[in-house]
Amino acid sequence: MAKKPKKLNQILASEKELRTNGYKRASEIYKLFQKPDHFNGFAKAYRKKDETDEKSEEFPPERKVIQHDAAELLEEVRQYMVKLFDFEATKDLANCSAKADVIVDGNLLIKDAPATLLLFLEKQLRDLRAEIDKIPVLDPAEAWSFDPEARTYKTPITTTHKTKKEPRVVVKFEPTEHQPGQAEVFHEDRVVGYWDTVKMSTALSATRRKLLLERVDKLAEAVKHAREEANEQVAPGLEVGQGLLDFVFRDS
Repeated sequence: MAKKPKKLNQILASEKELRTNGYKRASEIYKLFQKPDHFNGFAKAYRKKDETDEKSEEFPPERKVIQHDAAELLEEVRQYMVKLFDFEATKDLANCSAKADVIVDGNLLIKDAPATLLLFLEKQLRDLRAEIDKIPVLDPAEAWSFDPEARTYKTPITTTHKTKKEPRVVVKFEPTEHQPGQAEVFHEDRVVGYWDTVKMSTALSATRRKLLLERVDKLAEAVKHAREEANEQVAPGLEVGQGLLDFVFRDS
């Protein structure tokens, strides 16, 4: 889509601010993606084995709150890159003449993209791939289902025993008129209740991450091919970020 021309100093001023603040945030998110525990949580509720036993010990519920939402952080990265791609396109298209089309699967994503923009996109797509590659994925050992209201994945309830050590007297032999009896106290584990646990996560499925990586690789290859075939031509600025990242992050 054509974009209204801007003065180069306006473009550079806006781009500098975006690069400074946006890149800092994208770097923070990149580091967060390497902390999978921040994207997982759980809720545990205790049930007594015998609800009628008033003497049975009570235990408060336990929970671990999810600190970050992978999809929301990824959307931040996406929005940053949409703006960054657009600024770079506007700047480069104003002053260069080399151009080529970016086509993926027969779909024209960028028409007449300049060589300088294509070089920039190659670098940014490498960075985007590294970001996606660090996205935490759901534990394949669990059976996950998505809860649209909570916007998290959840596992079925799993139940584990809560035990308590209790003394038990074992008589080794009874007393007689000739000798006293002998007994020994042992401690054994007795089930006193159950933990019902539901695991939660905002991580992505491994299939989704694999699909995103395949798409960004395909787009990067198309950008590389376009750069190699670019010809000189003066071109107006373009808004390219939305179309490019819609391709990577579409749902189906």
